[in-house]
Amino acid sequence: MQKPINRESILRALLAAPLEGISTFTKLHKRLDSDLRFRYQCGFRLDELAPSIATLSRVFNAVVDKDLAKELFIDLVSQCEDSGIIDGTHLAIDSTAIGAYELS
Repeated sequence: MQKPINRESILRALLAAPLEGISTFTKLHKRLDSDLRFRYQCGFRLDELAPSIATLSRVFNAVVDKDLAKELFIDLVSQCEDSGIIDGTHLAIDSTAIGAYELS
């Protein structure tokens, strides 16, 4: 019998990944596999293996397919507002240039 995956911990890892500069499931898996502190902070048990790349991808796709990402983001922002971490008085706009092909 296969152990159930810890989706809550995977969600934490997926949220932490961009903050840690982790841009792929492969890099996230390697970080969870090699960094016990990061694994523990995400909520994984230290006596179990890090989730596989496929598992990370499946959970991410399930979140996206069910449109949960927007709900999770709104809930996270609400919790931060309630805790006084953010107050909504500032606006940040990402003006990163995005390269594209031009058709003439």
